[in-house]
Amino acid sequence: MPYQKKDLALDLVKVHDDRFSSLGGDKYFACVDMKGADGKIYDIDFLMVVQTGKLTVTETAVHKINGKALYNWKQEGGVWKKVKVS
Repeated sequence: MPYQKKDLALDLVKVHDDRFSSLGGDKYFACVDMKGADGKIYDIDFLMVVQTGKLTVTETAVHKINGKALYNWKQEGGVWKKVKVS
């Protein structure tokens, strides 16, 4: 996975199956924890859209590194949106 102009070598640790969420319309979000070759734990977010009856990943983003958030999520009207870390 690319992050800050580098490719991260990652191994899957956990799928957050409780975090699969609607972003409105046909857009969805899912999250996993992965361990990097550097020993850090990366929380990776996947943004997806329904296309011809299946989910297609449209974006991946590093959400947290070792538990420290790079951005947050806020629910507005039943839809989750990215917000800056305060």
